[in-house]
Amino acid sequence: MGLNKKKIEEDSRFDGLKGYITNLTNKNTFKEIIDQYHNLWKVEKAFRMSKGDLKKRPIYHRLKKRIEAHLTICFVSLLVMKETEKILQEKHYSLGKAITLLGKVGKGYARIGNVQIEIDTELNQETKSLLNLFSGH
Repeated sequence: MGLNKKKIEEDSRFDGLKGYITNLTNKNTFKEIIDQYHNLWKVEKAFRMSKGDLKKRPIYHRLKKRIEAHLTICFVSLLVMKETEKILQEKHYSLGKAITLLGKVGKGYARIGNVQIEIDTELNQETKSLLNLFSGH
């Protein structure tokens, strides 16, 4: 069969041009289509967040109900992260920095032999400031 030389020649007319293939109707302007394409980075960022920050790993479900539940949990987690990012922007914190700071906050017990000690972290000013961002939301 080999290569289709005629198709290659026809195709070469478009070398160096950038095109957009879409399923949108003709009602959409070219600008709208290009603008939507340029917003793809937001979708890609969301996937990176869900795989990285949320520590998402492949989970194998076979029942439709479980697949839908898993996707719902992932979506809600992503939504919470996006809203949290908006709040954190007020203090110019990244989500990673906030997770690091707040990851040190906690209360619990430690046992040394027969002695049990209550442990409560002391909040520094930076952590208090971060927590105050969320008190009104």
